[in-house]
Amino acid sequence: MRAVVQRVTEARVRVGERIAGEIVHGLLVLVVSQFTLYGDNKKGRRPSFEAAASPTDARAIYLDLVRELRRASLPVATGEFQVTMRVELINNGPVTILIDSTRQF
Repeated sequence: MRAVVQRVTEARVRVGERIAGEIVHGLLVLVVSQFTLYGDNKKGRRPSFEAAASPTDARAIYLDLVRELRRASLPVATGEFQVTMRVELINNGPVTILIDSTRQF
């Protein structure tokens, strides 16, 4: 699993004109289904998404993660799975951390 963690003063995810989720002053951990985090452009200009999970598997992983975060009493706002979204944020710092469960940066 990969995640991008950003410290923000505010952030929101829009689906069309509707706000699907938003936070103020905290960490944006992109609990937004985003297969592009697995894009690999080592072999040319077009990224390969072979390492991304299938939509069915990705949805299950995404829902499990959201459920576990909420079970830990963490405030969680999400986007929507397999929907075009617009993520708006104002970085605080800026602080951006990349997390990958399978490798070190």
